[in-house]
Amino acid sequence: MASRKSAAVATKPVAPSIISTDLHVRGDLVSAGDIHIDGDVDGDVRSARVTIGETAAVNGSVFAEQVHVSGAVNGEISAKTVILTKTAAVKGDVNHESLSIEAGAFIQGLCKRVQMESPPPGPADAGDKGEAGPKAA
Repeated sequence: MASRKSAAVATKPVAPSIISTDLHVRGDLVSAGDIHIDGDVDGDVRSARVTIGETAAVNGSVFAEQVHVSGAVNGEISAKTVILTKTAAVKGDVNHESLSIEAGAFIQGLCKRVQMESPPPGPADAGDKGEAGPKAA
């Protein structure tokens, strides 16, 4: 029975990690799941999916499979799929396989279509790369 219980836990969907509007985080965020940001983050964000809400401000790089931006990002975005809504404000380069920009979105930086070979590192690999790894490319 123990093996059935652990198998059920492994397949159970995980709720996203949420940074609420009244929270200010200083430091990097790393998750194997989803992160939803409505507050302020001073640091890099690395996750499977990242949603940056209208009230959010991220000062750092964002690495994910999918990034959905409605708020402000001051830094590089690298993802397979990037969606910028009409309220997005991005100051930094966007590396992507697929990019969608709604009318009204602000972007100051280069948009570069690249072939993403592997998903972004999860919590186990994040410490190995450091800040210099992604920015040196």
